[in-house]
Amino acid sequence: MHLHVRRLVAKGYKVGIVGKTETALMRAANDNVREGLFKRELTEVYTKSTLVGEDFDFKVGLDDLDRDDISSFLMCVFEVAMENAVRIGVLAVSPLSGDIVYDYFVDLEKREQLEMRFAQIKPVEVLVPKSYLTDETYQFIEAITTRCALR
Repeated sequence: MHLHVRRLVAKGYKVGIVGKTETALMRAANDNVREGLFKRELTEVYTKSTLVGEDFDFKVGLDDLDRDDISSFLMCVFEVAMENAVRIGVLAVSPLSGDIVYDYFVDLEKREQLEMRFAQIKPVEVLVPKSYLTDETYQFIEAITTRCALR
């Protein structure tokens, strides 16, 4: 199963795993429910930046998948508008390595400093709280995130 999850994630999909959350012992203890299907719920969600854990051994290989392509930074961007510029905050986390990168800076209309942070960090996913961004910054992020998922 995890081989297929890795392949789907490598193609850009978000993959959810549904697991059984009720056991026969739990059901036996409950007098109201004795028959029918066991309860199932979404137990795991994998994306390009969150495909980590002991189930995903990258040494056992798929030639079409690259470790760096699968596990990299998940980045969040927020800003505070000022008169002729904006203060932008960036937080990036790599769940696989535990690396954390953060920065807070003043940027001008063309968002050159933000572009430099994207070029250095190279996130595979970007979390964008649209209510905390100006339209200009949101459109800029949309334009430069062709290779990563924008959420």
